Amino acid sequence: MRFPFVTLVAIALLPGLAHAQSEQPDPWRPLRAFIGSWAGDETGAPGVGKGERNYKFVIDGNFLHFRNISRFKPQERNPEGETHEDWGFFSHDTNRERIVLRQFFVEGFVIRYVLASEDEEAGRLVFLSEDVENAPPGFRARYIITRQNADQFEEVFELADPGKDFAELIRSNWTREQRDQL
Repeated sequence: MRFPFVTLVAIALLPGLAHAQSEQPDPWRPLRAFIGSWAGDETGAPGVGKGERNYKFVIDGNFLHFRNISRFKPQERNPEGETHEDWGFFSHDTNRERIVLRQFFVEGFVIRYVLASEDEEAGRLVFLSEDVENAPPGFRARYIITRQNADQFEEVFELADPGKDFAELIRSNWTREQRDQL
């Protein structure tokens, strides 16, 4: 039995083509480094504080969840100090091929961000708000994460009133406490 040359080439290439199609880029690549527990030093409008944060995949690995608690010392502008808590859920929007972050704040705000830019060489991720629930229309937020190395990153949280430029609210420097298993 003789096979035409084109058939033989197709048979030879099929395993490679199937393998190439099954290798999709990892949408979680920019965030996998954060899995685990972190301790942070924070400064900003609420004062000087310490934070605790944990990142882990949840719901069968479909979402990356973080839980944050920050305690700010008493200061002149905030004589009683402050405890702040927020939770975040990163998801991969397959329709847009973008990472989306939904962040829930103890104050009742919910911010939905989209990953607007990624500079892999600088280790920088910039998330811009698409929607801010329970805030005036036009209110915006920007969340910037910059990895210094495998066990440290800086985070800047900025807000903008309607029609105004972004202003830094909190700057945090995080150090890994524990690396969790994926």
